[in-house]
Amino acid sequence: MKIYKVGGAVRDSLLKRSPEDTDWVVVGANEEDLLEKGFQRVGEDFPVFLHPRTKEEYALARLERKVRKGYRGFKVVTHKSVTLEEDLARRDFTINAMASDSTGNIIDPYSGRSDLSKCLLRHVTEAFSEDPLRVLRAARFASKLNFSVAEETMTLMTEMAATNQLAELKEERIWSEFKKAIVTDYPLKFFKVLGKCKALPQLFPELETLFNTLTSEESAKSYNESIRMLTLIDRKNKIVREPELIFSIITRALYLHNKKNAEATASQMCSFCDRLKVPKKFKTIAKKASAFKLIKKEFKSTLGRDAIHLLDLIGGFKSDNLFPTLLFLYQIELESNYDAKAYVSRKELLAVVSAVKNMDKNDLIQQNLSGELFAEELKIRKISIANHLLTHAPKPHAT
Repeated sequence: MKIYKVGGAVRDSLLKRSPEDTDWVVVGANEEDLLEKGFQRVGEDFPVFLHPRTKEEYALARLERKVRKGYRGFKVVTHKSVTLEEDLARRDFTINAMASDSTGNIIDPYSGRSDLSKCLLRHVTEAFSEDPLRVLRAARFASKLNFSVAEETMTLMTEMAATNQLAELKEERIWSEFKKAIVTDYPLKFFKVLGKCKALPQLFPELETLFNTLTSEESAKSYNESIRMLTLIDRKNKIVREPELIFSIITRALYLHNKKNAEATASQMCSFCDRLKVPKKFKTIAKKASAFKLIKKEFKSTLGRDAIHLLDLIGGFKSDNLFPTLLFLYQIELESNYDAKAYVSRKELLAVVSAVKNMDKNDLIQQNLSGELFAEELKIRKISIANHLLTHAPKPHAT
């Protein structure tokens, strides 16, 4: 029995990156051998075992054969005779088809190390086309590592999209890859790769025209606001890698792409969220991010009303954990697309929130106003506070 470190841990080690996890493959053994050594079996599709001490995953060397549609439609064969090279051959990309032994020696039967030096994603064998999830994985790895996709692999991915193989994918898996991709260092590459292999219409039809603007000169001229907004997600120094924030930026870019059509954007993002069974908080983010308007200071007569409307919309007066994200979205849109000084800023909106929360409501309570009247009077006072803060510039210091 021999044990090898495999896959991403080997790749990341060669790239001088910290591996997210470590996988091991066991050659020349069977299930009984591992159980006798105290390993615990997990997983239903194929034999994977947890190490009794480290709890890392150990899998028996295996072969896979496609027997039916879907990413689960594989027959798995494990046997002591399965070699390391045969096990590595079933993997997606050459850079993930390497192993290292106990002495650190690299086993690289499919030239993964060479492709790693070329920053290239290349499929190992034609069996790549048996698993449609690999189209999404190729795009995600490209965005994670800032790699290119080999021409022959891109051809294969394009054929998979053209023959409707992507329809086999479960909605949850599509969303999972999407969510992982948008928090990588180069999220736009994910969509560019999918656009190049013609997979966007099947996977993310609601976002297809938006991301096509990245490669279309004509669209770039027509929707320059949306592109400037969209390219923010690749600026790691400016944007925190939180899926909620990145998702809100994509939604806002779609809103600008739709020429500030909130209804069209809300409809598209609602379709996206429902179709992919996206968690409720992302649907809420999409709804709010496509509804608010930036507040221009020149309209002084409506400043207070507009500010309170915006803050109510994005949860400024409630214990809403999405409020900081949406307020940050407001500010970065100003800074990326407009003359920020001409608009109410994030700092000013926070000042309004603070003043409203500290407002004395005792006299309103003592008036015993009904629910509707109380709410109406409270809103009037909130607007008055906002008007005062936003229309009265600070006085200069006395000299």
